Amino acid sequence: MLTAVADAKQCAPDDLNTLYTVINPEALDELFAPKADGTPRTNGSVSFQYAGYQVTVSSEGTVELEASKL
Repeated sequence: MLTAVADAKQCAPDDLNTLYTVINPEALDELFAPKADGTPRTNGSVSFQYAGYQVTVSSEGTVELEASKL
């Protein structure tokens, strides 16, 4: 996700503000982790603002960016 934002902004990931100031990456991983019975979580996504973008991460692992209108 961080790489996708850095690519869109045409900068190095290290040049971006710390992701932890916006969202907990470990919590994001846990959100999409398999269920207790081992079946995958499907049809889920989470969106948040980061570095001038509306970032949407899906349970399938896709990352979509849309320039923020703020």
